[in-house]
Amino acid sequence: MSRALTLIGLCLLLAAPAMAAPAPALDVQRFRPAAGFDGFAAVEVGRTLPAGHLQTQLVLDYGHRPATVATGAGGRAGGLVDGLFAAHVRIALGLADFAELDLSMAAIQFASIGDLHPNAEVGTQVSPGDLEIAGRFRLLTEERALGVVVTPFVTLPTGRPVLLLSRGVPTFGGRVALSRTWTLMRFAVHVGFRFAPASSVTRGAVSDHEMQYGAAVGIAPPGTPLVVGLELTGALVIGPQRAAAIEAGVPGASLAPTELLASVRIALPSSLSLLAGGGAGVTPSLGVPVFRAFAGVTWTPELPEITAPRPPPLRLKLKPGAQDDDHDGVLNDVDRCPDEQEDEDDDDCPEGDLVVVRGDRILLLEPIRFAGVTRIDEASTPVLDELVRVLERAPGLAFIRIEGHTRSDDRELSRLRALEVMRYLVRAGVDPTRLEAVGYGATVAPTDGALPDRIELRILDVAGP
Repeated sequence: MSRALTLIGLCLLLAAPAMAAPAPALDVQRFRPAAGFDGFAAVEVGRTLPAGHLQTQLVLDYGHRPATVATGAGGRAGGLVDGLFAAHVRIALGLADFAELDLSMAAIQFASIGDLHPNAEVGTQVSPGDLEIAGRFRLLTEERALGVVVTPFVTLPTGRPVLLLSRGVPTFGGRVALSRTWTLMRFAVHVGFRFAPASSVTRGAVSDHEMQYGAAVGIAPPGTPLVVGLELTGALVIGPQRAAAIEAGVPGASLAPTELLASVRIALPSSLSLLAGGGAGVTPSLGVPVFRAFAGVTWTPELPEITAPRPPPLRLKLKPGAQDDDHDGVLNDVDRCPDEQEDEDDDDCPEGDLVVVRGDRILLLEPIRFAGVTRIDEASTPVLDELVRVLERAPGLAFIRIEGHTRSDDRELSRLRALEVMRYLVRAGVDPTRLEAVGYGATVAPTDGALPDRIELRILDVAGP
């Protein structure tokens, strides 16, 4: 919490000069990379970071002619800002399993000022964007049908209003995001409202209160670490200046800025994910470019695992009635491989085995580890590949539950990790009708020296002859 307060204090200190004499202005920077790991480019999802996790994001974005003069026919005439290149930075910190603090802004922007700009010289001008401080609070998890996150926010005028790169005054409001993730598909929507304490009109464009909205659908192609997304984002100016602007002849479409975006996100090792995409403006509105292109990288490092040494196997002198079928000195009741003799590594099983079927369990002799929040570490590829081979050789294992467990009671995180394992198996050719993914958080204590953060597999149905 002290780290979060320090970040907020520093941002307020940096923003103080910009807030000294606030005056309403227009901001042509409408692109705001979405919060949340494993999400979309601009539409928020109903998930938050786990407690203690830090996420950093850098997105480079170019919008061509984001500020033009709209014509009555719905076209664009001339340019106020002919091009806008920005480097967006976001830092997020999980304060609890249901709460997250986000700081985001366009750290630096290069604006190509056109000859119709009312107050700035023609040429390239530089300015930061406005700073947004947001708290994201998860109300429901996706395992309960929908993930729901409420996000109150405030923006501080850290940009240069004269360049149309800042609203010039603080604004505040809130958004609600809903999302759902399946094995091969996901969707998300968000709606919100921004209150602007002062309004302005420049060349027919209005800066005022507005509703915000976004909708997205994504597909994770089998056999790839990709998520392909299609998004529609926008806003609707609804403040007191709206009626006056329409009466003065401003086209209604210019008061409803809307963009259509397509993106691809790819998961990489080392807790990284890459994002690339682009789109086009749907309406000739302030902040909506003719076309947009963006690319970025997100880093979400995993917390160090709390290791728990596995106790040595139970080696006892056999008593009458005791069972040790493989004669390795480990009783059947506690032997992970009761039919195969132990070697020298104290895992109860022969060297080389990583996956063992025992009763109603599929035992993973090496834990599945995650690099980042939900991304599977490359080091766990061998055990997952062997699990695939075991399932291929045993079609009679008709239905398997993949159980996610975490050290903190974050059932949503544990479900997403189990779902990521399920995606890996499906991409490798396992029939998805044989699998389900469930998250238990910290409700089931680890046994036999297992890690608190772990994946376990239970056999729920066996097909008979």
